[in-house]
Amino acid sequence: MLKKLFKYEWKEISKSLIILHGIVLLFAVLTRISFAVSGGLNENSTIAGLFFFLSIMVIGTAAIFTVVFIGYRFYKDVFTDQGYLTNTLPVTPQQIIISKGLTGILWMVLDIIVVIAAIFIIMADKETFSNLSQLMKEVIGYLFHGRSLLTGCLIVATIVLTPFVSVLKMYVSVSIGSLLSGHKLLGSVGVYAGIYVVEQIIMIITIAVTGNSFISSSLESENAWEMQVTGVQIANTTMIINLIISLIIFIAGFFVTKYIMTKKLNLQ
Repeated sequence: MLKKLFKYEWKEISKSLIILHGIVLLFAVLTRISFAVSGGLNENSTIAGLFFFLSIMVIGTAAIFTVVFIGYRFYKDVFTDQGYLTNTLPVTPQQIIISKGLTGILWMVLDIIVVIAAIFIIMADKETFSNLSQLMKEVIGYLFHGRSLLTGCLIVATIVLTPFVSVLKMYVSVSIGSLLSGHKLLGSVGVYAGIYVVEQIIMIITIAVTGNSFISSSLESENAWEMQVTGVQIANTTMIINLIISLIIFIAGFFVTKYIMTKKLNLQ
């Protein structure tokens, strides 16, 4: 049943998002063509400038809309009149969360890929690709070698975990917001903002503490290598704390959402 739920959700959410991201790529191609025709982006290329501006607007709109749409579909399908149908299906809240969550995560990843592709279509040339390829080799070689191996692994873990946490933050915010008697969407936005603020406060404290440690170590040592090692250790500590916070939000978000859907479902 989980497979059927996923297929249905993927089909429904993709109807709008495929069109939107197709428009993103179309504007990117048109912008690149206008650059080629007018000789680039300069004060005399009004059409190229217009297409460039529109492309940036479309890319930004697509990125924001994708995230909002993922959260809104969960709200609409679970906590509105549509929820009567969703919650009478022979499936568990856990299956609903997983099927919708996986769809949302995949579309977040696809959105990032399309945005990057659009930027490359607009801006990149052979020299850019060559330089970027060389830069990527150097960065990967540095991050996954010797003392920097842990840093590289933490960066990868952060990148992989981010879309999962982002989706669960939206779902738990919508779920808590649904408990209100009115203005549920506004309440959901408030909950999401509250979670974000708490995250930022914790990270600011972490950076302040680790930053003070780095300054103290720098004052005590004049060795550049030791300072670099200390800087890497502090960066690793910060990322580890960030990952722990993200995991807590992910796990807590899943179980809180499941609990509300099971015990506190409010469709009014």
